[in-house]
Amino acid sequence: MVIVKRNSLLRFTLLTGSLIALAGCSQSRRSPMLATFPIGTQVTTAPLVYTIVDANWEAELGTPDGPRLPKNRFMVVTLTVTNSGGGEAGVPLLSLVDSKGNTYMEEQKGDGVTQWLGFLRVMKPAETDQGQILFDVPPGAYKLRLSSGGDPEQEKAALVDIPFMAEKDPSVATPQPAAPPGPATPAPTKLK
Repeated sequence: MVIVKRNSLLRFTLLTGSLIALAGCSQSRRSPMLATFPIGTQVTTAPLVYTIVDANWEAELGTPDGPRLPKNRFMVVTLTVTNSGGGEAGVPLLSLVDSKGNTYMEEQKGDGVTQWLGFLRVMKPAETDQGQILFDVPPGAYKLRLSSGGDPEQEKAALVDIPFMAEKDPSVATPQPAAPPGPATPAPTKLK
């Protein structure tokens, strides 16, 4: 009788464990689709409110120790962030996502960035900060992933389109039309 109870308990435990494992597998782990906004739009990922003001490409950044060179190309993003919550809020490091889904994290050092927001960013309630963040990425179009930070289960996120504009990057060659031929140089004339 003791053996039967142990076998029943073992079967019950295995069945319960299997059902729990199957329930965990059946839940979708895919990220939800994120809203995408154009640059210049105020985007809320409560409690943080972001506005991406501008994005510029740089071939190098000037530092007191000489030029800082990127592995690819520097993208300097100017933004404002407001803490609309009732308590302190940390502003997380942001990331860029390319058209293939590759993610590039924000640089952790701001050498050469004139208005760098910094690495550790904690904001008081109702505080607004404007500054710049830095990425080292291949030239191209990206989506900047904005985040509320904090607990991943409670995170709110959105995307901002950052189009690639070669004319804003003087180091990216843009094909120019050929110049029309100039006037022919007149032949020298003899004076009499």
